Amino acid sequence: MSLRRIVPGVACLIAVAVLLGGCGKNIPGPLSSQPGSLETTAVVIYYPSTTDAVIVREGKRLPLEGDLKLAALDELFKGKKIEPVTPLGAITDQVEVYSVDVDEAGLATIDFSKEILGLDAPEEYLRLLIAAMAQTLIQFDDVEAITFSVEGRTSGEVDGKRIEDWWGSVTLAEGPWR
Repeated sequence: MSLRRIVPGVACLIAVAVLLGGCGKNIPGPLSSQPGSLETTAVVIYYPSTTDAVIVREGKRLPLEGDLKLAALDELFKGKKIEPVTPLGAITDQVEVYSVDVDEAGLATIDFSKEILGLDAPEEYLRLLIAAMAQTLIQFDDVEAITFSVEGRTSGEVDGKRIEDWWGSVTLAEGPWR
């Protein structure tokens, strides 16, 4: 066989492999373990550490049905059950995440219930929590940064608390977060 016939064939195979391989941030394709079971996809959830001023990553498989970004935040707020990561169940017992909406510029707005304004934790931990939320959502192709709203609003007051003040020393003026 002539080299003139082999080279174009190999080049064609490489081009097809590259096109079929695609590109993206971190979300692999769907996986179904058994016929009739829910399709899932791998995501990375970032958790604030209680012992170090860092966020800890953990891979999870989440169902593809419903809002995947909201499901990822739900996993974050469930928390890990092993140290050094704080279980965040106390937050979700009080606070509801209503939605995650992403605009054309890639800004994801996480809409919380009003109880988020009363979250009482050390400032360092609150900053880690914001970093964990940002990293958890930025892995999605359409998200570049995050910001927050309360009861659908980004300013004004809810139950006598200013939305812009957020958590006191951590204000919405510092965002958006990447």
